[in-house]
Amino acid sequence: MTDNLEFVLLPGGNTRTNCPTSTVIDTDADFSGNIWLKDEENDNIYPGYAYRKDEKHLEIFVVIPHATRKTEIELVLSKDQPEVDEESYVMQPMNLKQKDDNTIEIWKNGKIFTRFRFPTEESFTEESGIRPYFMPLNGPYDEPVTREYPLKEKKNGSTDHIHHRSLWAAWGDVNGADNWSEGITGVPQFVKKVSIKEAGCALAHIQAKIHWMDQDGEDPILEETRDVFIFNSIGTETLIDWRIHFSAPYEDIKFGDTKEAGFVSVRVADSMRGSHGGLIENSFGGQMEPECWGKKAPWCDYSGDVRGHKCGITLMDHPENLGYPSRWHVRDYGLMAANPIGLKDFTGDKSAEGYHIMKKDEEMDLKYRVYVHAGNAQQGNVSSKYLDFVNPPELKYLDFPMF
Repeated sequence: MTDNLEFVLLPGGNTRTNCPTSTVIDTDADFSGNIWLKDEENDNIYPGYAYRKDEKHLEIFVVIPHATRKTEIELVLSKDQPEVDEESYVMQPMNLKQKDDNTIEIWKNGKIFTRFRFPTEESFTEESGIRPYFMPLNGPYDEPVTREYPLKEKKNGSTDHIHHRSLWAAWGDVNGADNWSEGITGVPQFVKKVSIKEAGCALAHIQAKIHWMDQDGEDPILEETRDVFIFNSIGTETLIDWRIHFSAPYEDIKFGDTKEAGFVSVRVADSMRGSHGGLIENSFGGQMEPECWGKKAPWCDYSGDVRGHKCGITLMDHPENLGYPSRWHVRDYGLMAANPIGLKDFTGDKSAEGYHIMKKDEEMDLKYRVYVHAGNAQQGNVSSKYLDFVNPPELKYLDFPMF
């Protein structure tokens, strides 16, 4: 078994700030959970996380507080972990707290950032809903940047679309099952197991095993492993990596052509809505619903006022995803969802066929990034943050000693 793992961190041609990166390596090293990687030359340490994907593969994450362009940093992950004075280290560890059978709190910078709420087949509650979701997302000034309805009703607040629960994933036609709505037609996503709950100075990681049910809500037709990585950071921003792994062990799966869907979806706070002075922007310069709804773009951003502060949320699509760049189901009333399949509704071409089929036993991976920031897209440096996502710093594993 390897005692140490050695890497070179290559930030590339751009300066990186609060930037996560990772690499998957083939190793039998038994690192897991929260780790520290050390730059021995400069006596610096970087917060990290080790995630055993399977028996052969280990994913190593590191969060870079700051790195200038065209530098190289040699990092060592040692079994003899460095001692870290938590009182003097600038990044306070993240924490997870299991509040009940259906709720996990995620704490960042000593405050609640969000709550993961999820239904199981054995326990339904009004708060858990019929599919897993994160509510609310607290923004850079400790106020929610997503809507809290239906868990919390506010005076003069919106009460439309009860299924728009803050941050979630759903599809309106999965072999005919309406996995988007709630009520009579809504079909559940049951969390069978929360298989990973980890938190530290680098990130918080929740992994949920989810069954998407059939039209009757009785039998699973699709299985999902959802990994959500919420990265630690200093200042007014939070990055969330949203990874979906679908498998079809029961039958062929058809994701139907519908606008009522998003593999990552948010409903922004009422005060941020386009209809209330908020701003919708996409990566091509489109603004507001007429220029962004149904249009393809690598990212879409929604910003507006929250208690006197400008705040925003970006959803980022990855080039390796199905249908890249995604179309956006984004509305002035506050919805924003990445929909890479829908075609008829968005284009107006009723002869179009925008479905996607997974054959029985096939698998599909999707990855998105959610960016909560201060200001609008320009003020939040969304273009630069998107580059960090699709062209991250290289964490190069050295399978030979550096010294």
